Amino acid sequence: MEKTWEEEFDFYIGRLGDDPVGVFVDLGVGPHVPLPDHNVRVRLLVHMQNPRPDGLRSREESQRLFALEDQLVEELDRQFGTLMVGRVTVAGVTDLVFYAPGTMVGQLEALRAVVDRVRDEYQIDLDVSPDISWEFYREVLWPDAFEHQFIMSNRVLRQLEQAGDDPSIPRPLDHLVVLPDRESAERAVTGLRELGFDISGHEADEEEGFHIAFKDEMVLEGRAIHDRVSSILSVVLPLEGVYDGWGCTVMQPPGN
Repeated sequence: MEKTWEEEFDFYIGRLGDDPVGVFVDLGVGPHVPLPDHNVRVRLLVHMQNPRPDGLRSREESQRLFALEDQLVEELDRQFGTLMVGRVTVAGVTDLVFYAPGTMVGQLEALRAVVDRVRDEYQIDLDVSPDISWEFYREVLWPDAFEHQFIMSNRVLRQLEQAGDDPSIPRPLDHLVVLPDRESAERAVTGLRELGFDISGHEADEEEGFHIAFKDEMVLEGRAIHDRVSSILSVVLPLEGVYDGWGCTVMQPPGN
């Protein structure tokens, strides 16, 4: 199938009960779903042989799993016209998610034969079901507001790393949120100040709402920025606000 969108795969970490969940999803296809010609969901559940203690992929096994994934994606596309839209890793299982034409329902034996031919001694379970509305993509793969900001923050962190940034150096961060009206803006200001943010001011735009700019100072190691952004979302989302992201200058080690 010739794609009418540009692939935009990205990764985020979620939770399923007490277990971390790694999700790799094509965000680019999101505005185009559901695709009427691909209305069958195909899931290949690969049971990992050496997962991490938390159930995610281990460094030792990841290259073998990536190679298997590449083979499966190529073979299923060539023989059945499938589209891979994501991968979910949780509790020792890698769940490869595809959407296929409706004829896939009558080709289960052929699908099983392809999987068995390339499975590389892995146990791989099949789950093939009609999904006309692309419910699995929208409800499981698509990130919620917290997960979306995890992706956006990671993109900024990658840009900083490429510019030679040292994440262990404390630096000022600029944040921006947008609230729908004055009352919600005032409540947001109160909540953000309680979290220790320096509120530099807010201004109204009749069409675009109330913009609140505020500052923070922190290092960018580990989950620090993700936890900080989550605290901001916990204030603004109940007020129907939007978090517009954060930015900072590159902090290079002394002597660079």
